[in-house]
Amino acid sequence: MIKISYFNSECEKISKSCDLEFGKNQLPLTALNNLLCNNAELNKNGFGKFPVLSKSTFASLKKCIEQIIIQQLSAYQKISPDFELSQYHNFLESEENHYKISTWALEYKEIGDVFFEIKKDVEDLLGLKLKVKTINHRDKEGEYIGFRIIRPMKNDHNPFHRDAWIPYWRDTVNVWLPLCGFEDGNSLQIIPKSHQWRDDQILKTKAGVEIEGKKYHVSAAIGAVNEFTIETPLLNYGEGLVFSPYLIHGNGVNRKDNTTRVSLEFRFCRE
Repeated sequence: MIKISYFNSECEKISKSCDLEFGKNQLPLTALNNLLCNNAELNKNGFGKFPVLSKSTFASLKKCIEQIIIQQLSAYQKISPDFELSQYHNFLESEENHYKISTWALEYKEIGDVFFEIKKDVEDLLGLKLKVKTINHRDKEGEYIGFRIIRPMKNDHNPFHRDAWIPYWRDTVNVWLPLCGFEDGNSLQIIPKSHQWRDDQILKTKAGVEIEGKKYHVSAAIGAVNEFTIETPLLNYGEGLVFSPYLIHGNGVNRKDNTTRVSLEFRFCRE
């Protein structure tokens, strides 16, 4: 009998309500994923910390995203002049308005020169020339940056998963950069070295999963035959995570009771 270790109690609960399967074979390790070997930390653990942005650059980026969110949200409700990004949840008028905003993406040009600073740092880290992965967003092709808005004590984020379960993301590297609400390790959860696991060693849901009434399109990883640890990296201001599309990550519940966590996601591929 195969012994399965669930990642947490929530995963064990999911296992009782969803159709489950093991991956049928090893996912192909793409050239970009192999080139993570250029960096010893990424090669060993499947993730690493992103070089720190300067204090002024980080503050400028945070203010830029705050103004963009104000602009987007103002299409659906009135915005108080004292709006502040980390208190987003207190200014939000409805759940419906939140989902209109949280499913939106922005073109990289909207954050100005800071994008090129981030891109260069990642290129230096990986020893590669990179570009933003083109995606279709609201019926328009473009080079978009995603962002996440996770309200206090909410799991507005995806459950544990591999980006590489969606074939389109197998040649990418993910850069996750939080702007507020990430203090004291209130960040993504990751499973170090899981990028090296065969897919048939991971138990997952056959399709998307519903958690606390919210439906997710991604299959949820709920357990493995391997030994593992779960890590929630401590990050400083201006610092983020770079990780393989094969690394199991997610489950980013916002554990703060009165601070919204806002983060950016960059998906880079080889130029």
